Amino acid sequence: STDHSAWTMGFGVNRLFGEYMPIPLISYQYQASQRLQLDVGFPITKAEYSFKPNLTGFVSLAPVGGNWSYESSNNGKLNISYSSWIASTGIRYQVKKKIWATVELGKSINRSVNFNDTADEQEADIADSTAIMFSIGFHP
Repeated sequence: STDHSAWTMGFGVNRLFGEYMPIPLISYQYQASQRLQLDVGFPITKAEYSFKPNLTGFVSLAPVGGNWSYESSNNGKLNISYSSWIASTGIRYQVKKKIWATVELGKSINRSVNFNDTADEQEADIADSTAIMFSIGFHP
C-alpha cells in the first residue's frame, strides 16, 4: 500500500490448527524503521528487529499443529491431531546465504489433542507448557 507497508491476503490449506483445513490468511506488514518490521495478522503476528544484517531478534504469536495417521496390522486406522498457540521470542542468525539458524523460547497455550479412529473420537486438553525450539531453515 505504501513504500513502508503492504497487505497480504489469501487462503491456504495446512495443519496449523491440527487437521488439514482451509484457513484465511491476512496480514498487514509495516516497516517501522530500517531495522524494525511489524507483521500484524492471522494466523501469525510478529515483530522482528535486525541487530545486524545476519542477526535478528523477534517476538511472535502463531498457531502450531500437526496431524498424523496410523494404520495397524488389523486394518484399524487412527488419526491424531494436535493444536496449540505459541507466544515466543527468539534470535535468528544467518549461517550461510539464505540459511538461518533460529533459537526460540516460548509458552505453548490452548493445547489440545484429538484421537479419531473408525469407531470413536476423543479430545483432550493439555496443560500450557514452556517450549524451547531450535531450527535451521531457508529464508529468502
